Amino acid sequence: MAKETAQIETLEAFIDRHESTAQAAGLVVTQIAYPGAASRVFPGKYAGINVIDGKPGATYSDGSKNN
Repeated sequence: MAKETAQIETLEAFIDRHESTAQAAGLVVTQIAYPGAASRVFPGKYAGINVIDGKPGATYSDGSKNN
């Protein structure tokens, strides 16, 4: 039986998923934390997103957080 390897979500896919979630709530993503990410401002769909190294998570414009 072949062992399945879990697909790892890329930083870009992680950001895209959170931007879609935020947009559905009428919000924008203001910060993304992602393991091993270089600190930078990512050019998001609606605004620049502060990217930091850390446990995966997103902060939205209303201050809420999501993993």
